[in-house]
Amino acid sequence: MFLYDGNEIVDLLGDKIEKSKFPLAYQRYFEFDGTASHITRDAQAISAYPFTLACRFRTSATGGNMVDFADKSESNVYYYIGISGDGKVDIVVRNTGLVFASSTASFNDGEWHTAVGIFTSATERELFVDNASVATSTTSVTFAAGVDRMNVGRSGRVTPTDYFNGGLTDVMVDDATWSSSQRTEYENGLVPTGVQNSFPAKKVSDATWLDSTASFDLTVNGATAIFEDSWESFYTDYSQTGYHGKTNTVIIMRDCTGKWSSGQDYSDAWMIDLDTGANTTSRRMFTKGTVYSNFTTDWRHDLIIAEQTSSTSVTIKKITDEPQSQAVGLIDLRTADFDFGNPATRKDIDAIIITYKSSATQTNPVSYALEDNDAPTAWTRLTGDFDAETNWEKLVIEPTPIACDSIRFKVDNPTASGTIEINDITIRYIEYPEALS
Repeated sequence: MFLYDGNEIVDLLGDKIEKSKFPLAYQRYFEFDGTASHITRDAQAISAYPFTLACRFRTSATGGNMVDFADKSESNVYYYIGISGDGKVDIVVRNTGLVFASSTASFNDGEWHTAVGIFTSATERELFVDNASVATSTTSVTFAAGVDRMNVGRSGRVTPTDYFNGGLTDVMVDDATWSSSQRTEYENGLVPTGVQNSFPAKKVSDATWLDSTASFDLTVNGATAIFEDSWESFYTDYSQTGYHGKTNTVIIMRDCTGKWSSGQDYSDAWMIDLDTGANTTSRRMFTKGTVYSNFTTDWRHDLIIAEQTSSTSVTIKKITDEPQSQAVGLIDLRTADFDFGNPATRKDIDAIIITYKSSATQTNPVSYALEDNDAPTAWTRLTGDFDAETNWEKLVIEPTPIACDSIRFKVDNPTASGTIEINDITIRYIEYPEALS
C-alpha cells in the first residue's frame, strides 16, 4: 500500500521507497533543443488580466521563453515567463512598452524548479520560483486584444524567437490570480483547484499535449517527449519470472512463446505479493508472437501490460487496485497459508466471516485448501453465496469443523461475470495441542 503525499511516495508497509522534490516532473516531461523545438496553438486562451502562467523547468542554458502568449501578427505584443541571458527567471509584459522583472538568483543549475507568474493587472505582476517571491513589477502595460498564440518553449510573436533549451512539464494557464494555497498545491505536484488549462506531466505525448481541464490541446513541434518507463528484471524462456520492486511482487508467466487460442491457458500470469503471500492469476496476458515480457512500468512506476484480447490484437492496461470486471471463472484471489502463529497445534475451524463487495450474485465463491497445499485438486468449495452488493457486506460460513494445522482461502467467480472486492477474512477456531487431536 502506497501513499503519495505531494512530496514523496511512501510505502505504508515499510520504508520510504522514492523521494523527490518533484516526483512528477523528472519522470515525464518535454525536452527542448534551444533552436527549433516548441509546443504551440494558434488560438486565444487568455483575453484579459488577471491570469497566471506556471511550469516546472530544468535547464543548464541561458535564454528562452518557457510559457508565452503573443499576438502572432506583431513583434511587440507578448506576455511570458522565461529564462534570461544570465540564467535568471523573468516575468515579462510587452504591448509596445516592454517591462521586465527578474529574479536576483540564477536557476540554470540543471535542477528542477517551479516558476509561477501572476499577472494581476496592468500595474501588478509577481514572479515566484519554488514558491518563493523573487520579482515584482508595477509599470503600467495594458492587455492587448490580439493575443492569439500560446507557445511553450519559445516566443510566439510574428517571427518566433527565444527558443528554450532544457526540460519543461506541468504547464498551467489560469484566467485568475493564484492564491497562496494554489501555489502550494502546484509546488507539491498537484493541479491547483479551479485551474483553467492544465498540461500535466501525465499527458506528455509525442504529438499532442492534452489539456486535462478544458480542450485547449497543444501541438508538439520537435520537442522530445521523455518517459521514465523502464523494463523490470524479467528473463525469458518458455516460462518467465519477473520482480516488480514498487509492489514487492513476483510475476510468473506460463508459456511465453506467444501462442493464443480462445479457451486455452497460454500465457497465464501469477502475481505473488511477497509482503502478504497472497497471489492472483490472470489469463492470456502475453503479446502474440514475441518472446519478451509485455510488462513494463509507466511514469509512476505502476505496471503496464499488453493483454492479448484476440489472436491478432492486444489491449494496453494498467495494473490497478480498482476492481475490473472479469468473465466467469477468471477471478482468482488467494490468501497466504495461515498457521495462526503456532504451526505445532491443531485447529478446529467452525466459522469463516468474509467482508466483501460483489457486482453480481456468486454461488459458493469461497474455497479452502489445507496444510499449505495449493494444488488444483486440493481445494474444497464452501457453501455460502455472495449477494450483489455495492456496499461492504458480510458472508458468514459455518461449515462442519475443519481440523487442520494451516489453511488458505480462494475467492473466485464461479457463476457470474463481474467484480469482487475482499476487505477482510475472519476465522473462528479452537486450538488444542497436537497430542490431543
